Amino acid sequence: MNIKNSLLLSIVELGAFPDASSLYRQCGYEVHTSTSMRLALKFLKGHCPRVIACEFIYLPTYSMRISNLEPLLAAMDLYRCPAGLVIQVQEEQRPRLARLDLGQRPHYLWAGQGDDAGLRAALQGWRREVDAQT
Repeated sequence: MNIKNSLLLSIVELGAFPDASSLYRQCGYEVHTSTSMRLALKFLKGHCPRVIACEFIYLPTYSMRISNLEPLLAAMDLYRCPAGLVIQVQEEQRPRLARLDLGQRPHYLWAGQGDDAGLRAALQGWRREVDAQT
């Protein structure tokens, strides 16, 4: 599947982090928002965004998984979508996220407000990388 260089898929399940849509647009991305992982996975069947932004949600009730991200990572592999990941994660959840194998995927862990400069740099870096390839 061909990657769409300007597309960013934003998955907002809980809404625990500030809406960064305006920042994504300022960095040159066209934003598609999904309100559930199920809808996001359906979207990935036909689209390969350059970046996927999502919340890291850990619930002890996930018996066979660490978090909500395993289905997303599996779909990215299945559909051969090499998107960069912006993972919105609370500081106390980082040890749980560390247990998850992200492979060689480019990713940025975003803590939310106060970390906009780092997120902007990651997003712009991915855009420059794509622009250099074209």
